[in-house]
Amino acid sequence: MMDIQSSSGSGLDEAQMQMLPPPPGTFVDREELIQHVGDFAVSQGYVVTIKQSKRDRVVVLGCDRGGVYRNRKKADEESSAEQKRRKRSGSRLTNCPFEAVGKKDDGLWVLTIKNGTHNHEPLKDITEHPSARRFSESEIVLIKEMTEAGLKPRQILKRLRQSNPELLSTPKHVYNVKAKLRQGNMTGRNFKSLRPEKSAGRDNHLSIAEPSWRQRYPMRVPNFIGGRLVDSQSFASINVINPATQQVVSQVPLTMNEEFRAAVFAAKRAFPQWRDTPITTRQRIMFKFQELILRDIDKLAISITTEHGKTLKDAHGDVLQGLEVVEHACGLASLQSGEFVTNISSGIDTYTIREPLGVCAGICSFEFPAMIPLWIFPIAVTCGNTFILKPSEKDPGASVMLAELVMEAGLPNGVLNIVHGTNEIINGICDDDDIKAISFVGPNVVGAHVHARASAKGKRIQSNIVAKNHAVVMPDASVGVTINALVAAGFGGAGQKCMSLNMVVFVGGLVPWEEKLAEHAKALKVTSGTELDAELGPVISKQAKEQISKLIQTSVESGAKLVLDGRNIVVAGYENGNFIGPTILSGVTINMECYKEEIFGPVLLCMQADSIEEAINIVNGNKYCNGASIFTTSGAAARKFQTEVEVGQVGINVPISVPQPFSSFISVKPSFAGDVNFDARNLKALKPSIFALRSSYYFSTGVVEPSSSLRSPPRVPNLIGGKFVDSQSSSTIDVINPATQEVVSQLPLTTNEEFKAAVSAAKHAFPAWRNTPITTRQRVMLKLQELIRRDIDKLAMNITTEQGKTLKDAHGDVFRGLEVVEHACGMATLQMGEYVPNVANGIDTFSIREPLGVCAGICPFNFPAMIPLWMFPVAVTCGNTFVLKPSEKDPGASIILAELAMEAGLPNGVLNIVHGTNDVVNAICDDDDIRAISFVGSNTAGMHIYSRASAKGKRVQSNMGAKNHAIVLPDANTDATLNALVAAGFGAAGQRCMALSTVVFVGDSHSWENKLVELAKSLKVNAGTEPDVDLGPVISKQAKERVCKLIQSGVESGARLLLDGRNIVVPGYKDGNFIGPTILSGVTADMDCYKEEIFGPVLLCMKADSFEEAIHIVNRNKYGNGASLFTASGAAARKFQTEIEAGQVGINVPIPVPLPFFSFTGSKASFAGDLNFYGKAGVNFYTQIKTITQQWKDLPGGSGVSLAMPTSQKL
Repeated sequence: MMDIQSSSGSGLDEAQMQMLPPPPGTFVDREELIQHVGDFAVSQGYVVTIKQSKRDRVVVLGCDRGGVYRNRKKADEESSAEQKRRKRSGSRLTNCPFEAVGKKDDGLWVLTIKNGTHNHEPLKDITEHPSARRFSESEIVLIKEMTEAGLKPRQILKRLRQSNPELLSTPKHVYNVKAKLRQGNMTGRNFKSLRPEKSAGRDNHLSIAEPSWRQRYPMRVPNFIGGRLVDSQSFASINVINPATQQVVSQVPLTMNEEFRAAVFAAKRAFPQWRDTPITTRQRIMFKFQELILRDIDKLAISITTEHGKTLKDAHGDVLQGLEVVEHACGLASLQSGEFVTNISSGIDTYTIREPLGVCAGICSFEFPAMIPLWIFPIAVTCGNTFILKPSEKDPGASVMLAELVMEAGLPNGVLNIVHGTNEIINGICDDDDIKAISFVGPNVVGAHVHARASAKGKRIQSNIVAKNHAVVMPDASVGVTINALVAAGFGGAGQKCMSLNMVVFVGGLVPWEEKLAEHAKALKVTSGTELDAELGPVISKQAKEQISKLIQTSVESGAKLVLDGRNIVVAGYENGNFIGPTILSGVTINMECYKEEIFGPVLLCMQADSIEEAINIVNGNKYCNGASIFTTSGAAARKFQTEVEVGQVGINVPISVPQPFSSFISVKPSFAGDVNFDARNLKALKPSIFALRSSYYFSTGVVEPSSSLRSPPRVPNLIGGKFVDSQSSSTIDVINPATQEVVSQLPLTTNEEFKAAVSAAKHAFPAWRNTPITTRQRVMLKLQELIRRDIDKLAMNITTEQGKTLKDAHGDVFRGLEVVEHACGMATLQMGEYVPNVANGIDTFSIREPLGVCAGICPFNFPAMIPLWMFPVAVTCGNTFVLKPSEKDPGASIILAELAMEAGLPNGVLNIVHGTNDVVNAICDDDDIRAISFVGSNTAGMHIYSRASAKGKRVQSNMGAKNHAIVLPDANTDATLNALVAAGFGAAGQRCMALSTVVFVGDSHSWENKLVELAKSLKVNAGTEPDVDLGPVISKQAKERVCKLIQSGVESGARLLLDGRNIVVPGYKDGNFIGPTILSGVTADMDCYKEEIFGPVLLCMKADSFEEAIHIVNRNKYGNGASLFTASGAAARKFQTEIEAGQVGINVPIPVPLPFFSFTGSKASFAGDLNFYGKAGVNFYTQIKTITQQWKDLPGGSGVSLAMPTSQKL
């Protein structure tokens, strides 16, 4: 990470800061070099070996006085005088094997003898060496970069001599440089073409070595190209100045054209593979990225305060605002969904997909060093684009830190690149043909230029530019609240915000507002942003301070009243800082320069208006309009304002009306240029808003090890009101390991009193949880997904122990549930309502989605983690509280997930867990406080729950039994199809609701049965904890008996037993509930084995003469969870997807379970209810729509009494 600190804090003196140390591990022969030159020289100097006449020659690069040295054996006949003469003339060198580079207090490099004899004393200055050739610092950097790139010595010398023809008139041996370096990202033939060291692929990013630019003083800010932080070769640079102290923090080299082209090349090369990376993988990088930002938020804030000047508290807000966009990017898949319309004409379907553009770019302003870059690149890269970012040259440090963090999160090389500069780089971005879209935030002149120039090149462009944000204050506004809001929004960030309220229009006069406003503004503490009590820091530069002071003075000269003057403020200890205190100008008119221009400083302009109409006209008459706010208690005034004001963002009693990232940052007039805003739905870039993370929602649960866990076997506790409590019940069920028959734990059957307590806890927790901001609820899910990843091995081991599936399959169980948690992290987008203004005269209508209250979930045994994660994450993120009943056969994973949810910050009572069988299930159905029930399990239980709960007026979604078919056409890929059938038929021992239990072979494909048998025979059956196991046991002895009985019934009914797994014996697990892969052929639709859901490792084979007959077989079965087709024919695929009667359809996909941004859509006897699991349907299930129609009238009497039916129609 970029450590911006003083040299005294780093442990290096100023001279040492000028060194150019090599990245660790650069050398192939590092140990040899240490032997030659010493440890200190290798660690602190950049060393390359030279070969000549079989002797080692060494070039030391690492300071501004580096040089070339040649060792030559001293002739025996030479006299001492001759040696001295030759030394002075440079014709003879020392005979030292090598002189290591050391350091003295004077800061100069010296030569000290490490071994061998020598004929001179250690030199105080390296230039005294007779063979030294002095290099400038820039030349050293060039040599270093070109050597790393693998250029030959002649090529290096040629390029150096282009700038200095006299350089390196050295003996011929210098041409024989052989760089023994491990890495390099440039080709030898074309130095201008930097390439990413690896193509864009998951976990392919480089480990970023400590580069030379860190050790300079002042530090040089690197480019970020192809996954590497690299120092620019540019001679030109800009100083980054601390606005409070005027100290040089760092230097920003102006990226050269070759380096810019290298960055674009890296992004272009990375694009194809990044585009093809699954959206879920791209999202998970954002999950990790937001975690890392939170980890390093203090470091980012310090960098922002040091370079920009804003207070540390405000700097944290800068980061947190950007973080909201990263969080939003975690749920981006839902926003990238296309549209599909079937049969728009006979046999024709039409659908749309959203695709990334390619290489995009962002040009950032200085006022939000973290937020604005995070507005832009997270959305762009999550959509599948690659990116070129140009931070502000005034405060680039945060962008470099963010780049390092996103690489640590797993972003592949070349997906994000950073360049620096001013006009030339901006024009380069506008002109480059490989860049497809540009996002810009900054001043008006530059924004208009970027929009015009880039648009002329056919690029997409969004340009957010100057603002003049107004606040209209009505006489009925709350004085205290309004004054606080105006001071905060006007002076926060020293007024350097595009959404600052810098203009206040008081309706009805300035009394008493002006006096109170000045009184509050005077109380603000102006000092360096690093001071703990600072409320207002400096402006960005001396030039900015001069411009602001000038505008204040011109206003006074034009007749404005200076109510509060902050120009001459002196801050003790920071006398050189760019400080301007809060300034208030009254009596401002629209023709004054201070009103027409964006001041961008801590200056509040005050006007007055006689009416709201006049105030609105003032706002609308200004050419800049990012946003405007009104402060009032009148609904009629608020509605009039929001309807008539011409701005992008409107605040009603909200001072900075910036929307959350799931809405758009909408600017109008000259404040924005382009067609697509910084918008959640248009997938270009997003706009966040600051959030306050209340500590009351993130607390330690204080959960201690319950007494139940200390028993042997341990008892599974209830979770009630945030505490794990042992049940008082004496009735228990043993949780059995299916592979060993050992008792893993005991499950007490929750008593009725305990169940009531759980429901009561959920009911009590609901009001506060419902009113918790959706962003806060989402953040609990963000933390939960992180914790699930942390403890996934623990979860998987518990699942394998209790359920029997293999460890690999158990990990998959957790991962499929984790995808729903990830989806819940973007819930705000899915809960958005609708709004239509003026549906009738003065009447607006809008809808909102509200949580239901207490909901419940009843889970089966086959997915101990996935099914609970289907339910409670979506329910609680929507604002509900939840009562979960896991399967009594494997409850452990639910308990672990509850512990993780509590650790993530879920408040007490929001999630509760009870245990039991029929009694608890019936209680859930009957309890009046439970509003909705989710169920997954058998048909018998599912229909009972659906009927009983529906009769009580509850919402129910009941996912039940399945008989999933695969149709195999003769043109299908044989190997791929058979592999898919075996995996989908026998995975998890067939105990999946989406297992392929029946295969219908069409025509000649029936001959594949023998190959199917051979493939199934090769599967390894064993305990799930054993290595290389493919198939574990079924859940219980009873399940084994039932499966065997159905197999036998199939044989007795005439089916042919191609493979019998009933009598399998597993060494070491003789008591396990094992059934090997079993295949029955010649099965017909009237057999019990076909009519019943077997739920075991049994594959039924049927034959059909035609495709139509096969579809008829599938449709005739009562179940309809899913069906798959294996074919190479597009026509057959379309016929299948159109005519098949199943909820999930797979085309050459064996288990077509959709990712959670779609819904799990079982049908027919496989599902009961109106709304399916997860996806948009899942959100709709756990929420109810409320529609609000409102009208605000100015006159108390309205329009009189009318008893006629209200309508928007006129007679």
